Amino acid sequence: MNITKMIKSTRSVLKRSALGLAAVAVLGLGVASAQAGTTTQTYDLGTSPAGTRIEAGTGGLLPWVTKGTLPPGSILRSVSVNATLEAADGDSWASDINAYIDPTPEAPGTAALLQVGGYGTVGTVTKMIGWANGQGGPGTTVTDTKTDADWSNLGDIDLSTAQLSVGNDYAGATWSGTITVEYDLFVPATILTFGPGAVIDQGAVPKTITWTVPFGTTVETLAPTYLLSSGSCDQPDGGIPTPALSTSSPVTYTVTDGGSDPSGLDGTGTVWHHGL
Repeated sequence: MNITKMIKSTRSVLKRSALGLAAVAVLGLGVASAQAGTTTQTYDLGTSPAGTRIEAGTGGLLPWVTKGTLPPGSILRSVSVNATLEAADGDSWASDINAYIDPTPEAPGTAALLQVGGYGTVGTVTKMIGWANGQGGPGTTVTDTKTDADWSNLGDIDLSTAQLSVGNDYAGATWSGTITVEYDLFVPATILTFGPGAVIDQGAVPKTITWTVPFGTTVETLAPTYLLSSGSCDQPDGGIPTPALSTSSPVTYTVTDGGSDPSGLDGTGTVWHHGL
């Protein structure tokens, strides 16, 4: 996501204040990348003795999170199950239930990427990881968690580019309980601090940055520091931007998150000068 920061300087003769002094006294903020948090989604299979019936194979896949629903950067971190096999048509096990990640849901089972759970694969799957327990018939509970370390050879799995379904690899059966996925919570890149001492209004439209400095400051030599939530910026941190700040023309700070689409959001900011 691109977030454009328009920084323009405006001269204003004001009385010197503690705020103005503090704005030039705090130094040394640098660029850092804040780690995005994670969030979860849970598929509720129902409460025992009822539950959800899942047929076997690709025809039984229950769409959970459709492809394109989540934003780019929703990297899968873990899959957890806590489910009880309530009833089965054949010799099914509790561990036959699975989370199924398929980049080509329009042709299910032809080129799936990951299946977490099950004894055999549902169609063609690049990697299958079985549950550690639950190998028993009705009344058996499967409880396990698999993490991205278990499918590290596949690299990051972005759930925005695949469909997540609940599946069953053996025979029609009914489960109660839950399956839960954890994935990165996408946080758009933005400027968190600027100046030092600037006030950033992230909720304004357009976004605003107000920076108070002492009257008489040579604006053209200002070299603001900033802290990013993530991504990268096209202007130097702690250096004079190009073009330099002036009283007449704006300067653009563009923050970019790799792999995401630009949003074109603009923000404007004003440098105010405290007078003597």
